Amino acid sequence: MSQASVISDCAARVSGLGDALLNGIDAQRAARFANGSGGPINANHPVFVYGHLSLYNAMLITMLGKDASDAKVPDTYEGLFKHGVECVDDPQGEVYPSLAEVVTHFKRGTQAAIKAVESCTDEELDAQTPEEGFRSLSPTVGGIANFLLNDHTMFHLGQVSTWRRCEGLGSAM
Repeated sequence: MSQASVISDCAARVSGLGDALLNGIDAQRAARFANGSGGPINANHPVFVYGHLSLYNAMLITMLGKDASDAKVPDTYEGLFKHGVECVDDPQGEVYPSLAEVVTHFKRGTQAAIKAVESCTDEELDAQTPEEGFRSLSPTVGGIANFLLNDHTMFHLGQVSTWRRCEGLGSAM
């Protein structure tokens, strides 16, 4: 089995979890901190998570040497969702785009990234990671693809799963 198949098969399952976690989420609550017994819980909400994850697909596709136009997000996403930016509670819906918008970018970008990985040979995936800042994660673009489409995504989808439970929603599985 090729590296591309291993990465993309896992990424398709992870993407399916991302879809399942959206079931039952009230779009009006999706950019709010979850309700806790002591008040709002300062943790990433669904709009922040899906917006954050949508940023990395075009970057990955570019590292793979493919056309990333299908994974582009609005320029404003960088300032709202990049690594290190703090998630904020958005009770008036004035800070973040809608849940529908960020999910659209997440899904479209993820599918484009999976397709880009599937088109790679093992030799292409064994190429050195071009972004020096990412080399500590993996020296190869295949390793970065696996990290971004699987590990990184699952980490953040776990935040949505926890948010759902705090909001009184059941398991997505």
